[in-house]
Amino acid sequence: MAGHEPTKRAVNAVADAGRAWALGTELLASLVGGGLIGFAIDYFAGTFPWFMLILGGLGLVGGFIRVVRAAAQMNAEAARRMSERSDPDPGDSGPAGTGGQDEFPPR
Repeated sequence: MAGHEPTKRAVNAVADAGRAWALGTELLASLVGGGLIGFAIDYFAGTFPWFMLILGGLGLVGGFIRVVRAAAQMNAEAARRMSERSDPDPGDSGPAGTGGQDEFPPR
């Protein structure tokens, strides 16, 4: 459509979905890569399946570490965007009528 500009929110949603797919792919690639390298070592050394299991496990752990770090970075970016988008009123003290207290009193 001519003249149709995507909103910033839609662009951010598409970018976030792309990052999520990249994280999943990264995790799978690290697992498969470690497993394949281990399989090759096992094939030539005759130690099947030890190196495949060890390197596959190391690839999985490395993939999880990368995913957790990337997810933390994405959360920090989202929090920054949220704070830039809506700065609360300095006089706002929480939900209406609560004076800044939680909605339910503690037990």
